Amino acid sequence: MPLLLSFTEKQGGQIGISLIGEYVEPYSESTEDRAAVKRNLDFELGWYTEPLVYGDYPKSMSTFGQGKAAHFHQGREEIVEGFL
Repeated sequence: MPLLLSFTEKQGGQIGISLIGEYVEPYSESTEDRAAVKRNLDFELGWYTEPLVYGDYPKSMSTFGQGKAAHFHQGREEIVEGFL
């Protein structure tokens, strides 16, 4: 990351990410309600963090979107995976 390195050398600072999410609980203990909470978390926070940690969006986003969700092309996932 040349841009990141140039800022680090000149300013001695760091670049980070700050995420805010809402806390939600399942309406009941049913499997469906618990899955809805997991999807909510994936869409709210996983959308940003999972590409940086795992190199791709949460699987639930693709499943819920019937395969229409965005995905990283071959080679791109290596660029972002493990960035955090």
